[in-house]
Amino acid sequence: MNFNHYTIKAQEAIQKAAEVAKKYGQQSVETGHVLKSLLEVDESVIPYMLKKLGVNTAFLDQKLEELLEGYAKVTGASGGQYLSNDLYKVLESANQEAGKMKDEFVSMEHLLLALVNSSNGVAKVLKEQGVTDKALRKVITDMRGGNRVTDQNAES
Repeated sequence: MNFNHYTIKAQEAIQKAAEVAKKYGQQSVETGHVLKSLLEVDESVIPYMLKKLGVNTAFLDQKLEELLEGYAKVTGASGGQYLSNDLYKVLESANQEAGKMKDEFVSMEHLLLALVNSSNGVAKVLKEQGVTDKALRKVITDMRGGNRVTDQNAES
């Protein structure tokens, strides 16, 4: 996985996900940690998209908190953190989404799309809030106005 092909904000989100996992006493960085970090790293792109989709963000936060609390906790372990299999698949999917959209870098939108299209608890929580692949793609298209992600600071 080459994180040099991620936008600065997407890199920050992945890094923040590891911090979130650590805060919860979890060694494995999961998809829920990434969604939480996407909501915290940038107050404009992801929250804007969710607002356009009519998502109740307070309820989403509550459901996400329940999901995070459910991940396995580790105490006294000296080993480092690692990406879960689910998260690795999501990151691979985000890379593929960037390619399909002819973007040069993986952005936060690609990460959110990959999360929605995964088959885990995060996808379920998002879908319960009405976030679907089709609706999300429409919001992304409208938001971008025909622009592509061609540099690492695209979300700025």
